Amino acid sequence: MNEAAVAVIIKGQIEDWKNGFIDLHGLYVKEAETETKKFIDYHEKKKTQTVVIITGAGHHSKTRDKPLIRPAVEKILKQKRIKHDLEHGSGSYKCFLK
Repeated sequence: MNEAAVAVIIKGQIEDWKNGFIDLHGLYVKEAETETKKFIDYHEKKKTQTVVIITGAGHHSKTRDKPLIRPAVEKILKQKRIKHDLEHGSGSYKCFLK
């Protein structure tokens, strides 16, 4: 996927994005990391208390046996010291912003 494709996916979900939900399905890891950081920054500035980041469980990743996006997102959450819980069979994170 490239930046244009990312823009189309994210733009199609803009209302969900503004309401505290982002779905990273279909993105490469680097793209998912970038979008996650922008999403968190936006909601921290907006003072949103809870957001949901949908990573998927990794069933469609190249490796098929281990997720790629989920651990990358978890690393970001830990670096930013954001409390979070796995939800929906490990396919999303519920995040509690400060």
